[in-house]
Amino acid sequence: MGFCPQFRSGRRLYAQETTGALLAGLFLWLMINPIADAEFISDEMLTWIGRFVYPLLINLILIFMTVSAARRLHDAGHSGAWALFVMCPGANIFLMLYLLPVSYTHLTLPTNSL
Repeated sequence: MGFCPQFRSGRRLYAQETTGALLAGLFLWLMINPIADAEFISDEMLTWIGRFVYPLLINLILIFMTVSAARRLHDAGHSGAWALFVMCPGANIFLMLYLLPVSYTHLTLPTNSL
């Protein structure tokens, strides 16, 4: 399923997306030592992985979580700009916990009139 601005992100989907992103981050964190200990990877390659590949993957996970939080915030009737707190250490935990129980009963979707 691609991005759709009229798509509502329910509690279950938000929890699944957040869990998936956290598991991906945990997987990357657990793979640091096996990659660093591999004898066939040179020091230059480790430096390149540490400087470019690893930060790129972490930032992709961070962007995914920010978009997921923004979509959930929009569904709850709040500004999506609050999702930028996902990038602030400490504040991100409170934001993710706040978004799980929030309901969005007062919003309606536009109908397609063709």
